[in-house]
Amino acid sequence: MKRTFLNSLAVSFIGTLALLLPQVSHAGLQDLWQRVTGTQQAGKLIVVHVDVTSSVKIQDWTLYERTFEGMLRTLNPGDRIVLSTIGDQPVSKMLTVCDRTLERRHIRLRDAAAREAIIKELKTDFIALRDPGAKTARATYVLDAVTATDQVFAQGRLQGRELVYLILSDMIEESQVANFTRKRPDGAAANKLIAQRTKAGLMPNLHDVKVYVVGAGGRSGEDMMRIKAFWESYFRAAGATLVEYGRNIVLIGKP
Repeated sequence: MKRTFLNSLAVSFIGTLALLLPQVSHAGLQDLWQRVTGTQQAGKLIVVHVDVTSSVKIQDWTLYERTFEGMLRTLNPGDRIVLSTIGDQPVSKMLTVCDRTLERRHIRLRDAAAREAIIKELKTDFIALRDPGAKTARATYVLDAVTATDQVFAQGRLQGRELVYLILSDMIEESQVANFTRKRPDGAAANKLIAQRTKAGLMPNLHDVKVYVVGAGGRSGEDMMRIKAFWESYFRAAGATLVEYGRNIVLIGKP
């Protein structure tokens, strides 16, 4: 009885706000209702890894840029975006380029302004990755980059966020652990490496994570499929769902 009365009071309060504050959108009212009743859902957590090695061609970078801009159009208030790079850094030296959250202010105009400001900043962050004055990485450590996401996805999981992982790379591992340019991966190699990474505590927990790969490559079509099979096995072992893998722009969620 007490809870019913409180809910009725909340509905009356929000209805009054709708009359007094016309700038509050329907979506904003729904968001406000969720806050009052404790049913508000957390926004998405999108981790973006960008390959910045010397092997990235201009056409690949254009593909990365268009995909990233497409992802930005799907962002909503409350979403968190973590941007990092894939280069020749081991997991122990991985650094985040930026970590930005779109503020949820519950007023349509303010939410829209905050969204545009963050998107502008993220575009600047992304463009800066191609700084011609920066030292270019000479090898691609994809495995270490993936392992480095473990902590941030754990945070998002605790917050009840939708977990999205966007990887902009050819996915050709070139580390001391595995080098796909020297030796093509196969099923046996994948199983052995997964076992080794698990034993060393380097397999990330990617349960509930949706993975999108854009820019995948290889020396030939057959080589590309071998590499894809490796990553399918790897992400499956980590608990992730590999939604897309290829060279085409993909839609990451809905706006």
